[in-house]
Amino acid sequence: PAKGLFTFYYPLILPMSHIFQGLIFCADCKRPLVRYKSVTENGQKLKLYYNFICPTHSADPKSCPKKYFYETELNAILWDTLRHEIALAKDLTKLVQQYKRSVKMADQNKMLDREITAARQALSRAERLHDSLYQNYVDRLMTEREYMEMKRQYLTDMEQAQVRLDELNQQRQEECRKTEGNPWLTACNQFQEETELTSEIAHALIERVEIDAENHVSIVLRYQDEYRALVQLLDREAVSV
Repeated sequence: PAKGLFTFYYPLILPMSHIFQGLIFCADCKRPLVRYKSVTENGQKLKLYYNFICPTHSADPKSCPKKYFYETELNAILWDTLRHEIALAKDLTKLVQQYKRSVKMADQNKMLDREITAARQALSRAERLHDSLYQNYVDRLMTEREYMEMKRQYLTDMEQAQVRLDELNQQRQEECRKTEGNPWLTACNQFQEETELTSEIAHALIERVEIDAENHVSIVLRYQDEYRALVQLLDREAVSV
């Protein structure tokens, strides 16, 4: 080593907390990689840096290939990937808004609104008739048999109206989940103004990261099924800028 250049390695006793905590794994043994602190001294200057290593290899070099990846490099790779996801979400949000303004969607929404209104009115009517039924019986406007039969009928009407209303509301929620409420879109859009990678962004958008002996980084992002479903919807409806 050059004169005056010293490197100190701190022993691995406990994992060090970091923004990627619980996300970075060894591609071979599948254990979480450990953040390792190193300090290089060159003259009067100290340089502190961090890297990720495999604890399995550290305990027994023959049991798992060596991993050694600088945190700064990993940060750059992950932030570049997530910035692309966030930018893509911004573009697809514009397409979703365009799709929601289409004549087809407007007609569907109007029809759904009418069906929901009708279901609410049917439920309200059945509840009113049911609530007034007992007083009619007390006032001797009907026999006990008529009262019991009508009570069962109104309860059935209320149940059917509520089931229909629940179905329609679920339909509306599912439509929202496909478009502006898409979980991938929602997760990405909350970070549109961010300028650097944070723990919140990493854990919101990354499922898992694996690093192998050749320092290949494999990134598994969250909500990819929802992303593909959104793209398929927009493609199917031929929505474009």
